[in-house]
Amino acid sequence: METITLMSRYDLEELKKIAKYLAGFDGVECPRYERRTATPRAMLEKFQNTQR
Repeated sequence: METITLMSRYDLEELKKIAKYLAGFDGVECPRYERRTATPRAMLEKFQNTQR
């Protein structure tokens, strides 16, 4: 369950683009990956606020 939770925080389509670039696929530029989700600390704070 922890793995599923951790992986749900990442945009897999963007990570696939990076993997294709690293594998050497033609015509694929290396995208800059910026994490759009909150940090674990921010997610914990949000959860704690719902428990009050």
